[in-house]
Amino acid sequence: MIINNKELAARVRFGFMMVVLVFLTLIVLSFFVHWENKQTYLLALVALFFVGLIAFLMKGYNYIYFNPDGSKIILRYMQLQPFLFESNAIEIPKHQFVRYELKKTHLGMRTSIILYQQTDKGLSKYPPVSLESLKASEKRDMIEALDRLCR
Repeated sequence: MIINNKELAARVRFGFMMVVLVFLTLIVLSFFVHWENKQTYLLALVALFFVGLIAFLMKGYNYIYFNPDGSKIILRYMQLQPFLFESNAIEIPKHQFVRYELKKTHLGMRTSIILYQQTDKGLSKYPPVSLESLKASEKRDMIEALDRLCR
């Protein structure tokens, strides 16, 4: 079973770019169009944009590729936040996978998964990966697959 939300990731990135483009277009047009209370409307537009941006950043959307088949558990992820294009990968041999932990952060807006691996030096904890961009069924499938692999 492979989970891959590549299409959703592309839609999120495109949607974010479109919102920024519309926002900037409205700001530029406001220089050429004169109406009453222009400053009030612009202030409200800027406030709305930044509230939306903060909510988007708090959710922590990721492109996620998860494959528990084969000899390794593979979790590849890339943040969908603007200006962050770093790809990360976690590959854990199945016999070294110990457990996982689900954690709610950012005022309960973000659910993250933390994977643990047993190494010769002890228990290794991987950084949390936000699961907010996955559908509920994909989250459930991932959890079920990891439950089967826990020792």
